[in-house]
Amino acid sequence: MDASVRLYFDHAATSPLHPEVGKALGEAFALFGNPSSLHSFGRQAKSSIEFARSRLASDFGLSPSEVFFHSGATEGIYSVLHHAILRKGIHTVWTSRLEHHAVLDSLEAFARQGAVRLRFFENDPLGRVDWKRETAPDASGPGVLWMLMLYNNEIGNRNPIERIAEHCALSGTTLICDAVQAVGLDLPRLSEHPGLDAMVFSAHKFRGPKGIGFALIRKKWHYKSLFQGGAQERGLRAGTENTPGIVGLHKAWELAMCGAETRKGHLIQLRELWVKAARDRGWSLNGAHEAPETHPGILNLHVPYAGRTAVLLFKLDLVGLAVSEGSACSSGSSQGSHVIDALGIRQPGWADLRISMGSDNTAEEVHEAIDRLCTVLNAG
Repeated sequence: MDASVRLYFDHAATSPLHPEVGKALGEAFALFGNPSSLHSFGRQAKSSIEFARSRLASDFGLSPSEVFFHSGATEGIYSVLHHAILRKGIHTVWTSRLEHHAVLDSLEAFARQGAVRLRFFENDPLGRVDWKRETAPDASGPGVLWMLMLYNNEIGNRNPIERIAEHCALSGTTLICDAVQAVGLDLPRLSEHPGLDAMVFSAHKFRGPKGIGFALIRKKWHYKSLFQGGAQERGLRAGTENTPGIVGLHKAWELAMCGAETRKGHLIQLRELWVKAARDRGWSLNGAHEAPETHPGILNLHVPYAGRTAVLLFKLDLVGLAVSEGSACSSGSSQGSHVIDALGIRQPGWADLRISMGSDNTAEEVHEAIDRLCTVLNAG
C-alpha cells in the first residue's frame, strides 16, 4: 500500500475540475469586459453568458428567461425560498429531515422569524420519504410549498420527483427541487412537469468551477431578486456576472450531459464492487440502495469501528483515502450526520462512511480503497 498515491472518493462534496473545463476557464478570463457595458468588450462577455443560458434552457424545454445564475446552490436555494415565502405568499413548507443543511438551516431561520410554518414528512429507516400518506390539512394546496431533493447527497436515495410533481400540479402546491447531485443522471425536463416550479444546481458538483451555479424558475413566479444593487440577470440577481464561471459551468454541463449514459454505467460498475465488498465482510449499506432508487455514484457504508468517526476519517486520510461522514457543510460538527440520525440507525461500535465516486475513478482504485479501509478497520 502506497499512501502517497491518494485516492479521492468524496465527489459528492466537490468534484475535480475537468481538464477541458479548466481550458475553457482560461480562455474565458480573456473576456474581461463588463457584460452590462455596451461596447464590444462588454458585448463579447454578454454573448458568452447568454449562449450558456440558452443552451441550459433548451435542455429543460424552457425559455432563457427562466434560467438565472448565482454563486452556488446555497445562495440559489435561499433565494428561491426567500421569494416563495416572503413574496409569493407561502405560509407552510413541507420538507424532510434528510435534506441538505442549505435547505434545513434556511427554513429553520424563516420559521424562527415567524415567516412560515415548517413541517416534516416522515421517513423510514431506509430514508424513503413518506410524502404520499401525509393527510394533514396544511399538507398541500395554494400557500403550501414542498422542498425536496432529487438525490440525497449522503445516502444516495432518489425521490420520485416526477410523481411528486404530478401531485403538486393537481393540488396547486408549489414544489422546489434541490438537484445538485443529479447532473448527468435522469433529470426531469421542467417543460414536461408543470408541477415542478424550480430547480437548483451547483457547478462544482459536476466537475465545474466553484462559486457558480444556476436555478430554473418558471416565469409564472414573477421572481424578485434577493438583494438590490443592479439590474443584472434581468433584475433577478444584482452584481456583475461571473463570466468565466458561467462559461466553465456551461462547459462542465455539456461534458456531463454528453457522456451521461457511459458515465452512469461506469459508476454502477464501481458501486457494485463496493456493494460486494460490504456483503463479503459483513458490512451493511445505509439507504434504499437498490436501483433505480439510488444514485449510482453515492453509497453509505455501515462499518465496525469503536472510536469516533472523525478519528476513522483521519486515519483513512493518513493511508491516502479520502471519504467523508456526510455533507461537507457539516464538517467540524460534533453532532455527526443529521441524515444518519434521521434514519434512526446509529449504533455504538459502528461508523457510517459516505463513499462518492466520479467518472475519473477506476475499478483498480476501488479495490485499493477497499484494501486501505480494511487495513484501518482491522488495526482498530
